[in-house]
Amino acid sequence: MEPYSPYACSPDVTIRCRDARPTASTSWPIETNVDELTDMDFVFLTLTDGTAKKAIVAALEATEIPFTDCGVGLYRVDDALAGQVRTTTSSPDHRDIARQNIPFSDGELDEYDQNVQIAEVNCLNAVMAVLKWKKLNGIYLDLDREFNSVYVLDGNTMINDTGKADADHDHT
Repeated sequence: MEPYSPYACSPDVTIRCRDARPTASTSWPIETNVDELTDMDFVFLTLTDGTAKKAIVAALEATEIPFTDCGVGLYRVDDALAGQVRTTTSSPDHRDIARQNIPFSDGELDEYDQNVQIAEVNCLNAVMAVLKWKKLNGIYLDLDREFNSVYVLDGNTMINDTGKADADHDHT
């Protein structure tokens, strides 16, 4: 048995990142740039523009590229923040589950947009997405094979949706 390697996915996997946040002086029209994503093996989405997300998701689905959409929703209760952290993974054989859980409306202004003290919430969202990607690539065991996960902040609860009525937890 070979020793564990964190790079055990495949020697031909290339990870490319692009900062897709437009600034006041730049913008990237979806119509002319969505094709840049269609040659990737996997895509992570983190955007609130519903129209742009709909175009990107359609292009990824048409080219059978798996992807994860990440989202955070926060609200204030008295002087504390509450909310949810969501990751939804869409693969060619689970598009219907993803479509039920990916929001395509424009994100409303909420505490997320106004609160700079939430780095750990963004970090959790990123970690959840990368863990799912590693499960899909066989690095971590994936008993439930969930494709939608929601972490509820105030209850410290993780809710997973497998698309099945009941997940099988038989370890035999």
